[in-house]
Amino acid sequence: MFFAKKFLAIYLAAILCISHCSKADIKSLSGTISLDSNLDNKTEAILNSTGLGIGTTPQSNLHIAGNAIFTTSLSIGDTSISSSNLNVSGTLSYNINSITSSRTLSGNHSTYLVETGGTGNIELFMPSPSAHEGKILTFKKTYSGNTVTLSHVTQLDGIGDLDLGDGAVVSLVSNAKYWYIININQGSSSGTAEIVPPKADTQMSLGFDSDLEDESAYDNDGSFSGNTYAAAATTGVVGKGLDFDGVDDFIEVDHSSSLSLANAGSISLWIKPSSNIASQGTLSGFTEITAPQGTGVNSPGQVSMTLVGNTIKMASAQHDDGNEKYQYGGTGEDFSGLSWTDFTASSGSGKGESTSIAIDSDGDKLYYASFTHQGLSEFVHTTSSNLDFANISTWAETSNPPPDGAGHNDPCFMDMVLVDTKMYIALYLHDGGIEKAYVTSVNLDGSGASWQDITSTLDGGGGAEYSMPAIDSDGEKLYYAFFANNNADEYLYFASSNLDGSDFALTSTITAPDATRKDSPISISMVIAGDTIHYSIYVGNADGAQLFTAYGDKAYTTFSGWTDQGYNYNRDLGIKVSATVDMVTDGKAISILTHSSNVTLGDNLMYATIPLDGGPILSKGDAYALHYTGGGLVFDWAGSPKSFGSLPANTYTHVGITYDGNVMNYYINGSQVRRQTVTADFTLTSDNLLIGGDGVSRYFDGHLDEVKIFGRGLSASEMSDLYLLGQ
Repeated sequence: MFFAKKFLAIYLAAILCISHCSKADIKSLSGTISLDSNLDNKTEAILNSTGLGIGTTPQSNLHIAGNAIFTTSLSIGDTSISSSNLNVSGTLSYNINSITSSRTLSGNHSTYLVETGGTGNIELFMPSPSAHEGKILTFKKTYSGNTVTLSHVTQLDGIGDLDLGDGAVVSLVSNAKYWYIININQGSSSGTAEIVPPKADTQMSLGFDSDLEDESAYDNDGSFSGNTYAAAATTGVVGKGLDFDGVDDFIEVDHSSSLSLANAGSISLWIKPSSNIASQGTLSGFTEITAPQGTGVNSPGQVSMTLVGNTIKMASAQHDDGNEKYQYGGTGEDFSGLSWTDFTASSGSGKGESTSIAIDSDGDKLYYASFTHQGLSEFVHTTSSNLDFANISTWAETSNPPPDGAGHNDPCFMDMVLVDTKMYIALYLHDGGIEKAYVTSVNLDGSGASWQDITSTLDGGGGAEYSMPAIDSDGEKLYYAFFANNNADEYLYFASSNLDGSDFALTSTITAPDATRKDSPISISMVIAGDTIHYSIYVGNADGAQLFTAYGDKAYTTFSGWTDQGYNYNRDLGIKVSATVDMVTDGKAISILTHSSNVTLGDNLMYATIPLDGGPILSKGDAYALHYTGGGLVFDWAGSPKSFGSLPANTYTHVGITYDGNVMNYYINGSQVRRQTVTADFTLTSDNLLIGGDGVSRYFDGHLDEVKIFGRGLSASEMSDLYLLGQ
């Protein structure tokens, strides 16, 4: 009471002093009124065009019993006096702004009076929460003749639009990540303020907070199998999550067409692995399968493969002196029923030289790249076909001819990987003891090549010996291996670059297996599984063809060392013939294909598999499957399996995959990490959806939360919303 009376006295004194007070009471009349009510040369109140300041010098308080509205800003108390306070028992508002049309808000105001004048429906886009941490925004709908929507409120208490009814008042606060609703006043009896459910065609939503009940409208409830499951016993991203023991825990959801994702769809979930240490299982025994034909004496060739859904697609390029023979073949993942069919070869190989081929797929078509050389002339060609090998197009020579580097009687090879709408090609050439290495990207029609010399410090190829590159990608960067031999010495290099070839970085030489001899064939292949690169080296000598395997991280900071997998072909390969290897993965295992040639016994083709660590995150038969392995993920959608992402152990990571009928996008923590243009739809199956395990032998060890499936391809902003909201 005392303070209220004193404040009233100060206020009245301010009015009266304008005409009656002494100069000792009024410090100035030039735009600012300063009050010294105690006549002690200390200012207790300042009144100017920016507002009224009370207690700016002494330890005083400003008490306002009613509402206080400030059109610009308000400062109370000296910053050096921590006990100065502002107490408002009514409504405090500043920076009021009236809105009559749709707009993106900047956050410069605190209170918005919306649709004054009633000029039509209004859609307001919230400002970025990161720039307004701690700020409160208040909205009041003042007109009853239209609708008001806070659209793309990226991070409210839910995902979707916030609709304001007549007379409604809502206040939001930013925590730098998203806007929270902290107050809703319905206003008149007809006033409402509600979050509209996301228009994202949610087909399944398992939050794991108390049970396995589907929170969408499709009733895709799950059932749990396993010995260690305790409902809602694990801390999740939001509420509770589930802990899968890696032994026998998994969730099964009955088949529903709503989960088929036939023409488009999206997957969103949070993953917390217990470990991200990469490992390999034991190599299976080698199995011999039907070999292609065409290899001649002193005429090295190559066999390459790619995985498309549950089938293996192969291409072979062999030659006998100057006669080239190209063949294709298809088989199941068990390599059964393989047969070979001739197709038109690209030209260029002469006796004692090499023919190299690579095949890859985007799940929609097959793409081929071929390298040949004859004498000192090099040729790179590309072509494509349907997935069934029909309609193979005419070989097109790359728009810029490949660089010079291959010498007469010097076997040289290439490799290729497809990333989105380009083929990336690596060449490792040598002429006598001079090595050359080049990379380029080409459009899918073979145009647009621009060769980049990455020779750097490569060394190793001697006259009439071998040099072989390998290339793969995680969609963000390219990774390389270069392997050569010089007499009895082997040289192995690892490297990486951006997709455009920039920031090419060559590592120091890695010790290669010692198993070759002068003029004997060598080969290297690599494949990325999750966040780990797996390697295989195939070498030949008088004892036969020998396979070595290894793996390491993409930063090249860890390397397992080489494992000797033994001889899978125990006859002398002779000199300047074929011994090539290729690798593919579906996220469950690595398939290895070896091709070798004996002068008298002809061609030999064998395969083996190596199981991978990790486990399935979710799968629906041959339609789609997401696997965790090697610290990252592999998504196999019955097209071309793609590796992406890096998932730290014991930390929740948000993972999203979208397909809109044209592009497959991959997201980690709301950011796009890979894309693949494709028009092939998901395979339709009647398999049940499995989460956390396959129910047979492979199980995920870690936590999962907020597993959602949508019936359309979400936008990048919608996927970011899911991450930022913990949805």
